[in-house]
Formats: sequence, structure tokens, C-alpha cells
Amino acid sequence: MDIIKKVLIASSTFLCTILIISCSKDNVTKPPSGELKIMDLYYGGARGEEYFRSQYTDFYEYTYPSVKVRVLPVIDNPNNNNQLDPIQVMKDKMSGPNPPDIVMTNYDQLPSLIADNLIVPLDSLIKKDNYDISGIALPVVETMKKMGEGKIYALAPQFSTNALIYNKKIFDDAKVSYPTDDQTWDEIFVKAMHLTKNTDSKIYGFSFSLNKSNSFYSTLNSYIASSGIQMVDTSSKELLVNNKFWENCWDKIQELNSNKTFPNYDDKNENEDAKSLFLKGKLAMSILQYNELQELIKEMKATKSGLDWGIAALPAHPENPNTGGTINLKGLMAINSKGNNIESAWNYLKLINGNEWAGVKSREASFLVSRTSFIKGADNYNVKAFYKLIPSTKPLEESMLRSNINLLHVQDIGITKFNEVLQGKKIVKEALSEWQEEGNLILRNN
Repeated sequence: MDIIKKVLIASSTFLCTILIISCSKDNVTKPPSGELKIMDLYYGGARGEEYFRSQYTDFYEYTYPSVKVRVLPVIDNPNNNNQLDPIQVMKDKMSGPNPPDIVMTNYDQLPSLIADNLIVPLDSLIKKDNYDISGIALPVVETMKKMGEGKIYALAPQFSTNALIYNKKIFDDAKVSYPTDDQTWDEIFVKAMHLTKNTDSKIYGFSFSLNKSNSFYSTLNSYIASSGIQMVDTSSKELLVNNKFWENCWDKIQELNSNKTFPNYDDKNENEDAKSLFLKGKLAMSILQYNELQELIKEMKATKSGLDWGIAALPAHPENPNTGGTINLKGLMAINSKGNNIESAWNYLKLINGNEWAGVKSREASFLVSRTSFIKGADNYNVKAFYKLIPSTKPLEESMLRSNINLLHVQDIGITKFNEVLQGKKIVKEALSEWQEEGNLILRNN
């Protein structure tokens, strides 16, 4: 009897195993195969397909050898593109007879692609596959949501933002506390004024850029933009600069400039850029991009400078405490809603924006990988400062400038007025009033 029971149990176990194996085979997701077409606005075709493939397709094709990736150029004949708008050409091809499955562009073009229903919202695909986006850096996710008005239409495997670098010795000598990740612009500017030395051993307190630029643009995009304030009302197309907020901002910049807190590149005696000044111990603080920091680290190691430095997140405005800085998204990719291969396209986005790809690319110096668990501060600095804040929306987005060329002229007027204030030719209130009046005249006549 025991033998019969054992035989029955063994037979049942064998049958169950066969059933499990059979069911598993039926439920296994087949690996992608066939052809995947990618159109890239910057690296496609003759402009650098080899580089593009080394960055974005080699890893995918190695992982899925049954897929052949084709890189489609936006402009078929790059020698005959003078009159062509590459964005419009890409849009036309996305809905044409041979549409790409994936498009790669930059985030300034996303609103236009979204408005024309040319790219697929990814939220339902993310939910369906339980695709983990919690490990993606805050600036990347929030920028995507901002562009999609709450929805995610694209992903980017790499990014670069800016932070604040400071010279510890200058702070120590002046007995001023180091910058921290949660400081306001006013607090940083107070430190900058204290650190400035207008003596033979000149020390500048602050620079908006490591380049020769403390200009209208760097002030606008670093300082004013983090408040969330816009230059133009997009619905009425009127300039919005003659108000107390802009007046306070320009007053503050004028005060710092008069105190010689910034390097003055109009001064013939000041021929060095902020980078050189920082390396020589003549600049206390500067805003810099992540890739600029990597270059700076190389130079400090090569020269054995011994400079003691630190990194902090950019300051913010009290009314907008979690916002600051700008972002550059590398490899921004979206799925063409008119494409023929949406599932395979989504599979591509998942892999290239996932942990495996991030692990391979995490040592690249110019950009941070979007998966934060693979971000490394190789020199033990505060690398989290680069992804602590949500990037600002630029007061004038590139897409807005393209749609209204007169905004460029309006912006030029602002530059002139700003420089007249810094040169002491006009008071701030007068300059802003003139800018708004002259700018609106141009916008109304558009």
C-alpha cells in the first residue's frame, strides 16, 4: 500500500511540474525582436551616428541581439538644410510613411510635441510594468512632470545641473560660516559682501558663472528664475517686469556690483575669468555646472593646488524654497505615438533609463546618471547638492522665443537697461519702467 501511495505521489508531482513548466512557457514575455527606429535631433545621420550608437544603442543591441536599431537622420541632406526647421521636419517624419519609434530631443521641444499629440504619455506604461521611477533624480522627474503638466512624456538617462562651489580658506580667514544646502539668496549675498576685499589682495565674494559672465542672462536664469517669476504673460503677451519683485532683484544686483562683489569683466585690469580667479584663491563662491566641476577637479589635481573647497546646493527664494538652478537633460527620449512599435520602444526606454545602463555609464565625467544610487562623489564632496532642488523654469523658454521672434528684441532691450543700471546711468525703477513700455510696444505690433 505504501508503495502505491509513493507511486501516486511521484506521478502527481511529475504532472504538476510539467503543468508549471508549460504554464511558465506560455507566460514568459518574449524578448523584443525586429527593427527599432530612433530619430535624434542632434546626433542622427552624418552628425555623429557612431557616437550616438556608443551612447544609446550598443548596450541595447548587446542585451537584445535580435533587435536591429536604425538611427534615422532628421535632415536627409545636411548640406541643403539652410531653410529647413529641424523641429518641423522631425514632426512631419513622425507622422509620415516611415515613422520613427523613438525620438530624442531636448526638453524645450517637449511642450510642442505634447500639444500635437505626437508622443505617448508614459504613466500608464510605468504603472502597468511597475517600472520604478523612485530612484530617478528629483530634478529629472520633476522637470518631466512640469513639461507634461503633471504627466511624464519622456525620460532621460543623464543630466547636468548647477550648484555652488566655495573656497573654504576664504571663509575661514573671514570667520564666515560655509554655505549650506538650505540657504536663501539674501543669506548668500550677505556672506558674499562680508567676504569681498577691495584691497591690493583683491577677493571677490561671488560670481554667477565660472566664465566671464555676470551678465543679464546669468542673473536672469540663476537668480530671478528660481522665484518662478515669468518675464512675459504668455496669454496676453505682455511684459511683466515693472513690479516690486524685479525692482528688488535689480536693486540687490546693483548693490553687489557697486560693492565690487562680482568680478567686473568690463574693467580692463580684470582679464581673468572666474575659473582662474577661483583657482588662485581670489573668488569665494561661484555657480558652476556639474561638468565644470569635473574639469576644475582635474586642473586642481594636475597643478597640485591644494585648494580646500566645498559644494552646496544653490540658494533659493524663501517663497519658493525647493526650486533653483537649471538643468540639461542628455538623451531625452520619447515614444512616437504614430510609430508602429510602441511596446518595443517602451522596452528600450526602460532599459536605457534603468539600473543596468546607469551602472555602465556612471563613471562618465560630464553628466550625472539619472539613477541616484549610481551617482558617486569620487572626491568626497557634497554631490547631492546637484540634485537637491527642482530646476527653475526659465523666464523665457526657447520654445516661446521660437514662436515669437520679437521676444528676442524685447530681451535685448532688457540687456541694455540692465547694463545702464550697472553703469549708473539709470536708476532701477526707471530702467524697468522703460523696458516694460518699450517691450510691450514691440509685442503689440507683432
